[in-house]
Amino acid sequence: MDELEAAYRRPDERLVALEAVHSAFTARRRRTTPVPFGRFVAKVVGRSQNVLIARVA
Repeated sequence: MDELEAAYRRPDERLVALEAVHSAFTARRRRTTPVPFGRFVAKVVGRSQNVLIARVA
């Protein structure tokens, strides 16, 4: 996740990239039972987005 965020300079681009990762992951896992890694991805993406939003605001 750190590498993904580092690839984008602007916080708004980082937010979009993080959302794309989360959406792609959940789309692939939609038909299966929720797994611990899925919850981990959701928490990490959510936390990263909250930090970026706080920086922008």
